[in-house]
Amino acid sequence: MRTMFSATGLRAQGAVMLAIGLITATAFAAGSGTTHRGSGAATPDKPYAGQQQRVVSAFSGAELKMLRDGLGMGFAKAAELNGYPGPLHILELAKPLALAPDQRQTVQAAFDEMNAAARALGPKLIAAEQAVDAVFKNGAADADALQRAVLHAAKVRAALRQVHLNAHIKVTPVLSAEQRRRYQTLRGYK
Repeated sequence: MRTMFSATGLRAQGAVMLAIGLITATAFAAGSGTTHRGSGAATPDKPYAGQQQRVVSAFSGAELKMLRDGLGMGFAKAAELNGYPGPLHILELAKPLALAPDQRQTVQAAFDEMNAAARALGPKLIAAEQAVDAVFKNGAADADALQRAVLHAAKVRAALRQVHLNAHIKVTPVLSAEQRRRYQTLRGYK
């Protein structure tokens, strides 16, 4: 394995480690969806048991569906939990928020735009993560190939996350201060 000592090389290696950490944390937090115990079941001492048959190691079946459907997968929590409502949740809460027709139309348009962009990026992230898997599946893992695959997956993930976060920025000003407060209460944040 070649060691890079240049500032650029160290930054790239740091980015790879960060991306691996984020991907690992996402995969670990998602779990396998297995709650029973027994042969091949996930247990505290074998948290990945049963996941070796996944289409993409980093994603559960439910997460793959969310990516294909353009749904958030928690990508916009930074916005959601800091007072920037999400378009889908605003639409779900349209009645208790007393959305006016023009507000609903604007939020729906923002959701549709976000969803279309996310649906385009979701399969790209799935493919990028499959490429990370492929580095190891061929039995000849190589640090350079891994770096390329992980950095590509991290770029796609970042683009997808930005799509979701930008939608929150776009719809927040559409709501009145009172509607934003009500949203926080309805979502259980206050």
